[in-house]
Amino acid sequence: MRVSLVRKIVFGLTLGLAILVGAPAQASAPHPSIPAGAKSGPIVNPDAATAKADTGVYTYAWENGEYVYTGAYPCTPYVWTYPITPLSAIYNDCHNRLWVHQYASGKGGWVYCVPPEYTYYVPQSHWYPGNLQVGANANC
Repeated sequence: MRVSLVRKIVFGLTLGLAILVGAPAQASAPHPSIPAGAKSGPIVNPDAATAKADTGVYTYAWENGEYVYTGAYPCTPYVWTYPITPLSAIYNDCHNRLWVHQYASGKGGWVYCVPPEYTYYVPQSHWYPGNLQVGANANC
């Protein structure tokens, strides 16, 4: 009985903390679609010029011949440890740059930058990053 109560309290505290730090949105949130058949590399978002406000960074995995939405991150500068799902495409609809690091610490390994208002098709060798860093700490 006490173990169950402790688990409920820990779950409630964890959920509250995730809400406070702005946890990534769940997969059911509205998101832009990514066209299948695209090649790796940065692609300028054709709708960027008409964008009125930052909406977020959206992530996608390549599954069964199409890009499947996996999550959204706010445009507020922050370092997110990336989950285990593959990162095949990124839609950066923020005015901030997005840095993707091989390791969660952000030190060593490969790193690449997705400029503001770009869609980036991630090379397969980089589908499992350690973190995503939203912010304008350096030019791409």
